[in-house]
Amino acid sequence: MPECSGASNISNTDILRWLNGDPGQPVPPESRKRGPNSNWLTLSNLDQIADDISNRLISLFLPDAGGNRPVHGGNPLYQNDLHYLDLVLFYEYFHEDNGRGVGVSHQTGWTGLVAEMIDKL
Repeated sequence: MPECSGASNISNTDILRWLNGDPGQPVPPESRKRGPNSNWLTLSNLDQIADDISNRLISLFLPDAGGNRPVHGGNPLYQNDLHYLDLVLFYEYFHEDNGRGVGVSHQTGWTGLVAEMIDKL
């Protein structure tokens, strides 16, 4: 296994070297190359992962190039009506394929934290 002396060094790990093994050391099992994450050629530290999750969540609420917010799905009321364009609802959870808000929107719960993330931008 590669040496990691802290989270900041994880992103510098040579993944291909880890998959293929260190020169002069026993060859790693072939299963290492076929595992569920074997196509990951980079690793991220927790700060990078947190930033990625934050950016993905924020992108659900921001208008895209066409002015539509993924969180509103194809609902024409929220996408086209001038009275609702800036109304952002914080749903319970989101559709995995298109980001459309699903579940209750009257209880902001954990998704209300996205407002704080956007505010920090």
